[in-house]
Amino acid sequence: MITLSAGFKGGEVTPLFYIGATLGSALSLVLPLPISLLAGVGFVAVFSGATNAPLACSIMGLELFGIEAGLFIFLACFVAFFVSGNTGIYSSQIIGRKKHPFLKSAVGNRLSEIMFSTK
Repeated sequence: MITLSAGFKGGEVTPLFYIGATLGSALSLVLPLPISLLAGVGFVAVFSGATNAPLACSIMGLELFGIEAGLFIFLACFVAFFVSGNTGIYSSQIIGRKKHPFLKSAVGNRLSEIMFSTK
């Protein structure tokens, strides 16, 4: 965060990893699971929601954090994907079909538009 405050961009991936791991760690205060598990799950879940690529992020999570966390990783990645809206951080990404209106989140779509707009 100090680097970002000083004016260095830092890319789009590293801050997402940091935000996800921090969120997962914070959730350890209310969920009776190990901090390391929640930090790892948050790490990949936030990235899954931001990129609209839950399967790739789930596989990445399995590679990084082990098969033991697989159920938590898959669940978190797909939930994050479903509530994240139809836009992501990569403007060149081609969406084959939009998510079902029941699964998309109006709040998630609006937040994605605000955070990832290239205006």
